[in-house]
Amino acid sequence: MRLKAEMFQRGGSYKIRGPLNKLPQLTEEQKRRGVICSSAGNHAQGVAIAASVYGVRAVVVMAENATQSKVDATRAYGAEVVLHGSIWDEANAKMLELAERDGMTIVHPFDDLQLITGQGTLGLEIFEDYPQADIVVVPIGGGGLISGVATAMKGRNPKIRIIGVESSGAPGMKSSVEQGHVVTLDRVDCMIDGLRVRRVGENNFRIVRDYVDEIVTLPDDKIFESMLWVMSHAKLVLEGAAAAPVGAFAERVGEGAGGIESGVCVERRQRESGSVARAEVELSMLPLDGVRVIDFGRFIAGPYCGMLLADMGADVVRVDRRQGSEDRYTGPITSPANGAGEGGGFLSLNRNKRSITLDTSKPESREIINRLAKSADVVIANLPVAVMKKMGDRL
Repeated sequence: MRLKAEMFQRGGSYKIRGPLNKLPQLTEEQKRRGVICSSAGNHAQGVAIAASVYGVRAVVVMAENATQSKVDATRAYGAEVVLHGSIWDEANAKMLELAERDGMTIVHPFDDLQLITGQGTLGLEIFEDYPQADIVVVPIGGGGLISGVATAMKGRNPKIRIIGVESSGAPGMKSSVEQGHVVTLDRVDCMIDGLRVRRVGENNFRIVRDYVDEIVTLPDDKIFESMLWVMSHAKLVLEGAAAAPVGAFAERVGEGAGGIESGVCVERRQRESGSVARAEVELSMLPLDGVRVIDFGRFIAGPYCGMLLADMGADVVRVDRRQGSEDRYTGPITSPANGAGEGGGFLSLNRNKRSITLDTSKPESREIINRLAKSADVVIANLPVAVMKKMGDRL
């Protein structure tokens, strides 16, 4: 197995490729008016970087829950950032409104043929670096990357197999291909922003339908496991969407696909024989019975660490901070083992934890938070410094 390590691109992902191909093809009038896009974060940085290269004004509309580091990085690259809505589709609607008002050129994050062509350069590089590849596994959010990669690679080698991977909580492309037309999902139950799309692109759908051999889906918790596997074995830090192909590859090897020999194959067999992954072995050596853990974590990584500790016997208390909410205590939380069902992606990260919800606007609630932190053996708090300061001196 080979990994195409696009996190080393400027901007931290492959998303710079498409805008670098599209922006130089704009007319002078279009460049004068500027460009606008909506994005979960990586496309935003790609557009911002490309716009700075070509001296074009860029406006980026993001969902209000976009990762703060991506918001800050996009602004640092010179783009104007507008926050709107809770998912990409809502941010996209706001972007269309602003584009109409100001006459700006839309750089769609996936449904744009010039952008798709730029993303396809990734596939061409795979051929340059590893021409003997016979299977390529690509994540699917809206479909931009897999459209470009499939077009480029099938053009070079029609026999190569292209497999797409979606979250089982957001199977927009798989559903569209099965029904023969683009569908809009009624609901999305996915925590991974790069895969959380209700409706894939029309251009992307047509390309995937014609050039992609298979689409598989994985629950979010399997994708999170793949993130940890890559961190442990390849020493690379991936986003969830980037880890999805590794998870799909591991699942396929676990089903006995022939002719594949890799670290993923070995790891899967270890799990099936009753062993556990290396990272889990190190944790399981700790005496966790009776260990008190307070989980203030956010951004997936913190809650996931808390989930591992809870599974190993620690007493984990999950603390949610919501202004204006009633203080309440619940737990332990249970969820389907595969993360399926309503809220399953979230619940799977908090299974076996007790839960406390506190209104941080109340002084007495802030005091409870401080007491919890002082009483804990372990505090999980992967929070911005400004937020930690508001929570109390102890953190």
